[in-house]
Amino acid sequence: MRYFAKLGANNQAINIYRFMPAENKMIEDYWSPQGWKYDQDAEIVRYLTLGEGEFTEISEEVARKIFPMVFEK
Repeated sequence: MRYFAKLGANNQAINIYRFMPAENKMIEDYWSPQGWKYDQDAEIVRYLTLGEGEFTEISEEVARKIFPMVFEK
């Protein structure tokens, strides 16, 4: 799984996205207060293919520090 932080003002992480191509589907979600939601706009795919969007890839360790709630069960 790859994690990406969406950056806001002053390059502060304001949201987290996750991405992973699989054999028969692709996981491309963003975090909302209700949990992980499918990214219909394919923002990470657009970022990876065209370089569009204010994102930075982060490790799972960093993601857990910045957004601990997304890893809680």
